[in-house]
Amino acid sequence: APKAESRQVAVATMSRELKLLAKEFQLVVVVLCQLNRASEQRPDKRPMISDLRESGAVEQDADMVILLHRPDMHDP
Repeated sequence: APKAESRQVAVATMSRELKLLAKEFQLVVVVLCQLNRASEQRPDKRPMISDLRESGAVEQDADMVILLHRPDMHDP
């Protein structure tokens, strides 16, 4: 498998395992994710959930997603 594909599979596997762990032990799990560069190409630079990098699995497994945005970084 290509390197990018195996990374996506690895991220998806970790995401699913963390979700199952959280459910089994009734834990809160906080996961930090890098964004892809899609928001930089849009006029509105605010990040969207679809901008999560590597895998849609993180988006699917998450109960809550909080995206940080600093408008001053794009228009000082």
